Amino acid sequence: PLLGTATGGNWHDFGHSTTNEASLDMRKIHQFHSQKVAALLAQLDVPEPGFAGTYLDHCILYYGNEQGGHADHSYDNRPVLIAGSGGGVLQTNKFIDYSLGPNGQEDYNRLLVTFAQAMGLAQADYYTADMQARGISPGFGDDRGANANRANPLPGVMVGG
Repeated sequence: PLLGTATGGNWHDFGHSTTNEASLDMRKIHQFHSQKVAALLAQLDVPEPGFAGTYLDHCILYYGNEQGGHADHSYDNRPVLIAGSGGGVLQTNKFIDYSLGPNGQEDYNRLLVTFAQAMGLAQADYYTADMQARGISPGFGDDRGANANRANPLPGVMVGG
């Protein structure tokens, strides 16, 4: 069985199957992971000695899934959870649905750029000369999305952004 679940079989196969049984098994796996993330968040949500706030207030915890759809690694409809504010850099207590934006869906790469910039990196820090020489656009990931934007953070996530 897969760790923490009562499922047998292959996790990767479950992730690419469209059968009802595999869907139920994947749900069990996601529930197991979600419970672990919730436990970690509870452990981080305690006062940090010598600082105002909690450990969680001073970190950025990302929890997500590489699959937008159940049976593929699509770049659409990828639910993510961001916990913590990175020391006040990220806005909190928000639900944002980027699939409904003025440009349609927002590109996943912008989330990674948001994290890099929230940690104090400028584009020059993560867009290297080697990347430029190979003709890679600024940012992270790939350019699969029709609205691929590898340079700018997501709107509404960073304080003041």
